[in-house]
Amino acid sequence: MVELLKHIDDDTYSQLAAAYVLGYKVTKADMAQCSHIRPAEGETDTGVTICYNTVKDVKYIKPIISASDICINPVNWRTDATPATLHDTSAIPGTVGLYDTSWG
Repeated sequence: MVELLKHIDDDTYSQLAAAYVLGYKVTKADMAQCSHIRPAEGETDTGVTICYNTVKDVKYIKPIISASDICINPVNWRTDATPATLHDTSAIPGTVGLYDTSWG
């Protein structure tokens, strides 16, 4: 995706909602080389690069992705170390066990 952003024409870029760069680092040099690589700062941004990485354990972090100069948490849209809490409380009416059956 980073290489695509470096070569995308302005007309096509103007139609971009967001570029998701998952598990790959984006450097200051990438951003300096290409004005189309703009880091997201919030959930309403458009034409931005949304970059993040997630691993089960820190032992799985690899150098190719560990030193990204931009990152945003796509759950809470924060660029700092504020932890995000998932609120996936999906419910299917009439079921028991893992799902909430209290609503109609």
